[in-house]
Amino acid sequence: MNNPTLDLWFTYHPPTQEQAPHYAAIRLAECNAADLCGWLARCIAGHDSIDSANPYDRVNSHCRAFAEVIVEYTPPVADQTAAIRCIRLARNALNEAISLLASPAMPEAADLERLNGIARDQLRMARWWASSAIACREPS
Repeated sequence: MNNPTLDLWFTYHPPTQEQAPHYAAIRLAECNAADLCGWLARCIAGHDSIDSANPYDRVNSHCRAFAEVIVEYTPPVADQTAAIRCIRLARNALNEAISLLASPAMPEAADLERLNGIARDQLRMARWWASSAIACREPS
């Protein structure tokens, strides 16, 4: 690690006119993926059902769509990889919650809410990592 890299990482980089649409697309994709967390919260509260179409396909398609936006709008750097990893972790947490909801044993609502919170946090962190990939891109 060297000082120029630390300077790059720990300096605020205001979005350029070129970057602003990238940030907006990533934020919108995060919101779309986070809709899963709202749906899961409704399932946990008993206001919605996971019995509709395959819930795992629903989670996979929303998470993949977010990942595709990140790949499209960020450079292929370590921060992009970290963003995708966060989405995968969110997917894992959502899938685990779905499995628990579908099991015959009654899961604790707090456990389900914790998994849902983890998913939401990981989706937010994915956006943060993606933003870092844009902002801290090494000059060409």
